[in-house]
Amino acid sequence: GEYDFTGIKDVRKVMQAAKDAGLFIIARPGPFINAEVSGGGLPFWLLRMQGVIPRNRVGTEFKYSPKYMDYIAEWYDQIIPIIKEFDNVILLQIENEYATDTMEEDYMRQLYNMVRERGITCPIFHNDAYFAGLWADCLDIYALDLYPYINPNQNWKKDNFCFDTLDNIEDWKSLVKRPAPPADASYWDNAKKAADSADTSRQWIAAVQFQGLFERTHSLLGMEDAMIAFYEEPEILKDIIEFLTDVELEYFEVLRDKLGCDAVFHHDDWGSNTNSFLPPEMFEEFYLDPYKKIYKACRDMGYELIVHHNDGYGANLVSYMIDMGIDIWQGVIPGNDIPSLRENYGDQITYMGEIQSSVLDTPDWTDEMVAGEVKRACEKCGGSFG
Repeated sequence: GEYDFTGIKDVRKVMQAAKDAGLFIIARPGPFINAEVSGGGLPFWLLRMQGVIPRNRVGTEFKYSPKYMDYIAEWYDQIIPIIKEFDNVILLQIENEYATDTMEEDYMRQLYNMVRERGITCPIFHNDAYFAGLWADCLDIYALDLYPYINPNQNWKKDNFCFDTLDNIEDWKSLVKRPAPPADASYWDNAKKAADSADTSRQWIAAVQFQGLFERTHSLLGMEDAMIAFYEEPEILKDIIEFLTDVELEYFEVLRDKLGCDAVFHHDDWGSNTNSFLPPEMFEEFYLDPYKKIYKACRDMGYELIVHHNDGYGANLVSYMIDMGIDIWQGVIPGNDIPSLRENYGDQITYMGEIQSSVLDTPDWTDEMVAGEVKRACEKCGGSFG
């Protein structure tokens, strides 16, 4: 093909400008970069070609075609020599947010080798979509997707906390502000109309909390600093969790009062694909009592159903979920082994999950694929299903 590095596509000019300014460069030659661009940077003509299968799922199998890899090699032959011209390149990223359940390593290893064979000597990494540890064994550095700047409407020069992480955990009380419920009564009009139209004989009116105590903790501190704080600053961290607990209690109270919500749908991921983020004893120390406080208060307010979402590993935390008062654990991935959980805990908690979404979340999904996956899940888990 024809490669054009002139005008606004002049990669050398950008990299030279960075070098002249004394900046280091993290190169991201792809092939898939995301960066909120169409096709993740893959050209449309490539996606339309017969016989070219990008890194993707086709039916229930992971596939990528040799022809696709040939085009990747051709692209690397063009872009890698340019990158090698600059000694201020300190890291190179291959792929982006490539998350699969079965960890197909051939594709990632092939990309890694293609880059090395073309003379790249700096460390190579991949950007994990969430804290799952994917490809940590294939590449030189494990990297996690985390946005440091979350509010472009704030003046970062004047407001030190317009970034989503605290520089110093000891400063949290002066920087973290408690949100106030909307004072304007009209704010609730549309939501109230939707709640009033619900058929409560067959529908729940759910109060949804999308970021729970653990997720809010590492959003404030950053995942790495949060995990360190559990060991180095436990008392300060407990104060933060207590503050977040009180914020949630007010939130659920307002939604119960304004909308008549009768169910809680609470989102807080507690694990990766293979293990909980915290060892069970540490999870108990920091989060058991706060969640017991939240869910008991919700019951006292009149909430009848407590659904908690955790689509990571959590089989080692089920006893705590039961103690917290959770009715349904939603998002149970297959690795948690629902049959064993049912055998161990009986009817103390209900599990909603087992469907392997990565098998079905493909452009060419069919009704038969969905039916097959549902049948597999039901046959594995046993029991009665309505």
